[in-house]
Amino acid sequence: MARVTRLDWIAKVGYAARGIVYILFGWLALSARRGAEEGKEGVFDAIEDMPMGEILIPLTALGLLAYGIYRLTCAFLDTEGKGDDAKGLAGRGAQFVSGVIHLALAYTATQFVGAGNAEPSGADGEQTRAATKTLLDFELGDAGLWLVALGFFAAAGWQVYRAIKDKHMKHLAAATPPLTKTIGKIGTVTRGLVFAVIGYSFIRAAETDSAEQAKAMGSAVASLYEMGWVYTFVAIGLILFGVFSLIQAKYRIVPAVDVADAARSGARAGGAKISSKF
Repeated sequence: MARVTRLDWIAKVGYAARGIVYILFGWLALSARRGAEEGKEGVFDAIEDMPMGEILIPLTALGLLAYGIYRLTCAFLDTEGKGDDAKGLAGRGAQFVSGVIHLALAYTATQFVGAGNAEPSGADGEQTRAATKTLLDFELGDAGLWLVALGFFAAAGWQVYRAIKDKHMKHLAAATPPLTKTIGKIGTVTRGLVFAVIGYSFIRAAETDSAEQAKAMGSAVASLYEMGWVYTFVAIGLILFGVFSLIQAKYRIVPAVDVADAARSGARAGGAKISSKF
């Protein structure tokens, strides 16, 4: 049986799907605040209503699945060479979280396959509020919410840092159009801003013991609606992040990796570390 030795096609399909989702989300946010509040489900609903939506929805789901698998592979096999030190493990942890999130998005998209004109199963923030309420019900619920908030603030800071240092261009080919740097910078900073808003919402949830304060990405963007130009900037920035993702789908450099061999090497390295402790 032939081995799977390349991840480039999985990554490229995944980046394309992510780009489509962000572009549509930003466009819906520009169209109306309600479009932002519906979040990912509003996006999939919009795709479903497009010509050939019955075909586009499963393709989008497959693309998000591919991206999730790609990020998980990066995390577990360290295909980008982040290493095993604290900084490297933090980066691989972020890749893991990204993979899980996009697998969840892929699952959400599958709920629209063959659904006709069925209504979305719920607003974008309902699952977030349900999870927050679960945390609040635990004895250390507030501490858990603060940890979630800190995680989002860390992610926000990392996005802004990557944009300032042009690290968002690190894995792109030399032939990438020059304007990509600016598009990616604005999009990445915008994404960081949204993460910060989500993080703040979890702090409010901890302070007020109210799960209603917790926000997912859709409700976080919608909460900026009264801020006028800030809301418009964020919506446009999310569209630009989607465009940047589409550019990554074409120009991202993904190394050829023998997945089976990398997995075995990782297992041997892990076993060697365990053995050295005894």
